[in-house]
Amino acid sequence: SLTSNIDELQPFQAPEIVPIDGSGYEMSEILADILGFGGGTKEALAELRNLNELSILETLRESNVSPFWRSIFVDGYMFPDQMRVLLESGQGSKVPIMVGSTRNEGTSLFPYPEIPLEAWKASLVTDLGEDVAARLIDAYEADATISTVSASQELMSDMVFAWEMRTWARINTKRGYDSFVYVFNHAPTLPELGQSLGAFHASEIAYIFGTQTLLDDVDENSDQADSSEGLWTTEDEAVSRLMQQYWLNFAKHGNPNDEGLPEWPLFEASSDPAMELKAEATSIQNYRGKKLDLWDALMKLDPVESGTDADT
Repeated sequence: SLTSNIDELQPFQAPEIVPIDGSGYEMSEILADILGFGGGTKEALAELRNLNELSILETLRESNVSPFWRSIFVDGYMFPDQMRVLLESGQGSKVPIMVGSTRNEGTSLFPYPEIPLEAWKASLVTDLGEDVAARLIDAYEADATISTVSASQELMSDMVFAWEMRTWARINTKRGYDSFVYVFNHAPTLPELGQSLGAFHASEIAYIFGTQTLLDDVDENSDQADSSEGLWTTEDEAVSRLMQQYWLNFAKHGNPNDEGLPEWPLFEASSDPAMELKAEATSIQNYRGKKLDLWDALMKLDPVESGTDADT
């Protein structure tokens, strides 16, 4: 429930698991065997498709295994290569893009336990090796000194969301197509969760579609009435209207700007501008610049020189 008392939630305790790795096909064979329907036959595949998600999760939990996380498996057919490589080689749609992330992507996705600072550092060394860990510790230690949970969530948020969006915009711009980047930084008005989790993952969606505005028009005595009805403030409504105008403008013209709206800067790699979407929307530059530059290096990309040392 969104209205649960988050202070009463117990820290996540990761079980002792054995990671399994390999190609996508190899991992599927291992998982099929664990689930009891290996062999690669049509009958086995049909049985696997009939399993529900709860039984799959429970069986994997009892087996103490965990698939190695990857974004995609390059198979040469459905995914001929990593998306970045495809775009850099000139493949993909040749269109303007509008991409972005929320300021606090990791707060709802990565429920890490709070651990001592030295234990946090040691875990990075164990997971990633001394060289990579040292660079991450240097970048995120100030955050970890305050909270190792927050530091880990920031680290994952940067790697999985903010860095990927910046990379996408840089590639698209280099190819000669307009790019517009946003950072959603408005904590939704939700009991406890909105304020404690900040602008969490996917929290911008309700503002883009005006979900709460629709709910406000529903008769509170009707069957459609929602328990969250009436939560939005005038500030929430203003953020929603602004975002809807931007999104509609981009859909119609390939550019979110229009008369009367705060100017959304066209992306360029020299300063990495973005639009910070909040009650007082404003353009910013070099969003999380130094940390995202580090991810460029760790991911073995050729980093583009930044116009400033700013890091927000």
